Amino acid sequence: TLFRSMQREGACFWVADSGGEIVGIVAAQPPLKPEVEAMVELKRMSVGKKCRGHGIGKALCRTVIHFAREQGCKAVILDTSMVQYAARKLYESVGFKKMNVNILYCLLPTFFERLVNLDPFCYKYEILKSV
Repeated sequence: TLFRSMQREGACFWVADSGGEIVGIVAAQPPLKPEVEAMVELKRMSVGKKCRGHGIGKALCRTVIHFAREQGCKAVILDTSMVQYAARKLYESVGFKKMNVNILYCLLPTFFERLVNLDPFCYKYEILKSV
């Protein structure tokens, strides 16, 4: 569950609010795969439909990137589905690069995704070292 995964060391959860109402959320956690080192996985990003197009998603992405940089990570990774066109464009606009699907980086598709043939798109944001 999300609650249990957020209790792991190196995990964090943010809530964006406007006028006292929640308008967006995002989580960051170390990948579940032990062979993936020095990375943070961006998880569960969501922006309310009425609030989209105002930079909230970009701000949430940048928050996770900043968190990963502060943790000494080399990259932020994420996966999304092929039907999430707007989300994919958002990630690309922030600087995430689409990766060749690699089991070390991308979560295995869920049973439902396999059933309806929704292959995941995996993205990676390389964190540059500060000069």
